[in-house]
Amino acid sequence: MRTACTVALALMVTAGASTQDTSDVAVAGRAVFKGDILRLKLEVIKDECARCHPDGLRESHERVNRKNRGIQNVFVWVRKGLEGRKFAVPEKAVEVKQEKCVYLPLVTGAVAGQKVAFTNTDVFAHNVHTLPKNTKHENVVQKPGQRDEFAFNAEVMVRIGCDYHPHMRAFVGAVPHPHFAVTDADGAWTLPALPAGVYTIGAWHEVYGEREQQVTVEKGMKDLTFEFERK
Repeated sequence: MRTACTVALALMVTAGASTQDTSDVAVAGRAVFKGDILRLKLEVIKDECARCHPDGLRESHERVNRKNRGIQNVFVWVRKGLEGRKFAVPEKAVEVKQEKCVYLPLVTGAVAGQKVAFTNTDVFAHNVHTLPKNTKHENVVQKPGQRDEFAFNAEVMVRIGCDYHPHMRAFVGAVPHPHFAVTDADGAWTLPALPAGVYTIGAWHEVYGEREQQVTVEKGMKDLTFEFERK
């Protein structure tokens, strides 16, 4: 995805101490921002959204924590290294809400083929318009309280929109395994434990773009820090 700004991503890998020697290794870390933190606001377009956002504005999707520089909504996943392995598709759907004219969560992940359920919790209509490259597009009008399920083939990332409210969007990372995570408000993430091997870890952000880094998993804990900066 092209963005309005060019962002450099440096990925540092360090091995941390572990009290337990195991063949499955936890991989965790943070996404942090380097440089001046901007406080961006975007205009809400539709009149009904004023009930959800009385000041007529909504928070930027950049979501940088001013206290610790953590970046929220970075999708992190194993991009290479799990080829040839088979993983069951979870029966439980991933839940996404359309609430107060925003998608919650903004970024989420699912195993390819897993259901992703969208529910309209607002008192007015929305629609769910899926825009994947590897799956058939869907466009469903949702009345208040309506819930619809969709499944996606492997793709990072699938964009979701609401045609009634063009500022509304969400993203789903559909990958062929369960080894993915989304950073929280502190920029922290943890992947499900991986067996020993060499992996390429990918990181995606709506504004800052996509990068990857190779890491060798042997034993103990792998701690990865993604550092973003705006140029």
